[in-house]
Formats: sequence, C-alpha cells, structure tokens
Amino acid sequence: MDEQPKPKGWWQTLPGILTAATGVLTAAAGLVAALNQAGFFTKSDPPAKQAEARAAASPRETSPPVSSKSNPGSQAAEGASPSGTDPKTNSAPTSDRINLLARENGGQIVAANNDTWRNTADGDETSYCYCNVKEEAVYAFKNKRPASFDRFGIFIGKTEPGNVRVFELLIGNDHPTGSFKSIGKFQTQNIKLFEHPYQEFTFPEVKATYLKLKLLSSWGASERIYIQEVQLLGKGDGS
Repeated sequence: MDEQPKPKGWWQTLPGILTAATGVLTAAAGLVAALNQAGFFTKSDPPAKQAEARAAASPRETSPPVSSKSNPGSQAAEGASPSGTDPKTNSAPTSDRINLLARENGGQIVAANNDTWRNTADGDETSYCYCNVKEEAVYAFKNKRPASFDRFGIFIGKTEPGNVRVFELLIGNDHPTGSFKSIGKFQTQNIKLFEHPYQEFTFPEVKATYLKLKLLSSWGASERIYIQEVQLLGKGDGS
C-alpha cells in the first residue's frame, strides 16, 4: 500500500516563507540602524581635532569695551537750561559778594516795559512787578560801572501759576538798548523753599555794565507774571 504524502506546514508554504523573510529583513534593518546610531559605522576624529572643533564653534571671549559714558555721579553745570539742573538753594552771599541790584549798593533799573519793574529791586519782598511773558528789564550797577557776577537769585514766596517759570539772562556793555549776549536760560521751581526762598542760579563769572532779565514763560496758562524781588551776587567795580 502506497504511503500518503504528509501535508506541508504553513511556514513551508510560499506565504509563510515570504512572511518569515520579511521579518528577518526588518530585524536586520533595525539592527543596522541601531549600530549606525551608536556610531559603529562613522569615523570619529581624534580627541585633539574634536577639541579644536569645539573651540572653533564656541564664541571667542574678549574684554568688554571701555564705556564712553560719563560718570553718573558727576553733575552738570548749575542752572544751565530749563530742562537741566535745579536752582541752587542752599548758599548765602559771601563776605566778598554783594547784591549788585540793591539800591543801597547802587543798583538801578535803566529800562523796562513799565514802572512796576522797579519793585523787583526795591528790597521789599511784598511788592511785585505786574509783568507779562516776553517783557524784559535792564539793570545797571553802581555809577553805571561794570561789575563781575556769577549768581542770580529770584524770590518765590509761594506756589502760584503767575510765578515766572523760564527766564533768560543777558549781558551788555554798550547802552540799555544796545546789543546783549545771552548767559543762559533758567527754570525755577514753583514752590517756596523756606530755608532759602531766593532760588539761585549760577553760571561762569562774567563782567558787564548791564544785565537784562527777559521773561519767557509762567507756571500757568496765562501770560501774566508776578515778580517780587531779584538779586545779582557779585563784585562791583564802581567807586
């Protein structure tokens, strides 16, 4: 009696063989990828070259540039501009300086927009000038002789919209209506400083025959300005 052929298993069939082959290929590809990622198939540089590469890639350290900004502790010149330094308020006239505008020292007004300007140098802090923006007055010193000065003071008795805010000082040597040169523009504080109510503004010492005070703005919306008293500290040359 002839033997019957045994039936083949599934792995011996064509589909089984293809499936097995696919699995083997997938496993091999995964192994190759893992080995490649681990660096088995790449040529590594010597340690010295690796160090050089890292040094080239990193930014080079340099010393910080020297700053050209001025020392923040240094102060600007006093009373230089409306947006600049606050007025000096803690100094009194020294023995070698006098108020050149005071009547007892020979000070006088020689030109102004109206008579009330006389009240700005009469020694009375309760009287005042009834002034307007853009008005100006010219002061002369003893015997109308030149004088040297470096400080101007203006009395602020209380906070008022009519207080002068920005003003300009000018000097001249010809005559009251001649040519004048500006010393600078200055801004007050709209408040009474009880320790020294004359707000003072300093500038490099100048020598001149006349001083012009020009009003540029008030602290209020109106152009009306009230000035009670002003001072000019310096040394007179008149005999």
